[in-house]
Amino acid sequence: MQTDAVKQRMKEFNEKIANKFKETRLLTDGDRPDLDNWVDLLEDDDDFADEFNRLYDNPAVGEADDSFDPDSFDTYINMELAIDRGGDVPELARVTKRLRDHKGNPIGTANNNPILDSRMYEVTFANGHKQAMAANAIAEAMFASVDKEGHRHLLLDCIIDTRCSKDAVTKDDAFVVSFNGTKRRKETTKGWEVLIQWRDGSTTWSKLKDVKDSYPIELAEYFVQNGISDEPAFAWWVPFTLRKKERIVSKIKSKYWDRSHKYGIKMPKIS
Repeated sequence: MQTDAVKQRMKEFNEKIANKFKETRLLTDGDRPDLDNWVDLLEDDDDFADEFNRLYDNPAVGEADDSFDPDSFDTYINMELAIDRGGDVPELARVTKRLRDHKGNPIGTANNNPILDSRMYEVTFANGHKQAMAANAIAEAMFASVDKEGHRHLLLDCIIDTRCSKDAVTKDDAFVVSFNGTKRRKETTKGWEVLIQWRDGSTTWSKLKDVKDSYPIELAEYFVQNGISDEPAFAWWVPFTLRKKERIVSKIKSKYWDRSHKYGIKMPKIS
């Protein structure tokens, strides 16, 4: 235990240190520093001044008010939808910004009822064309092109390319052998994606498993024409599809519901 004499010596030592470095000047006013007492250090010690300014009222850090923008929470901004412009098929467009009047005020008023929402927006088409569009017209176009779960309906224009990952079954592993020695092809679509251009002008890499049932004939013909129909992911169904082409055409529903978007908004990928 420390004796009273040791405690007194430590107290005197601490007081001398405080006087040496003039610690009493660094007083605070409540929970804030009294800048008048810090003036010498702020003026004479550049390193201290830089650190002090970085921690206390740093000018490089803006107030939340400076970056707040009501449009950041606007559910229409960045929405993608197909819009009828008088052509054979609707064209893909993106809602890019809220329109404002000559004074900088947003045009129109929001309403929970889309029909009564009078806000105006700028939409940009794939070819760069821009036009003004009312919120209620955007909502009408969006609901007209999605299913009950919000996935948009796409019509095939053409197939552009294919790609496969390391998960795709190789030709060396394309068959299974049963207990009695019968050899048959594996039924697989794993690892393959198809680059498709849709009739609204957009293009997407879609998994083979997602588009195979909607466009089997178009896919089968593309694989044959490009000399890849012998790949394990295609060989087990392409020949049958082409032989039964006419029967399939009469029964197939050529619809593909794009699940990468919901109510016009691109959904994050879940890995």
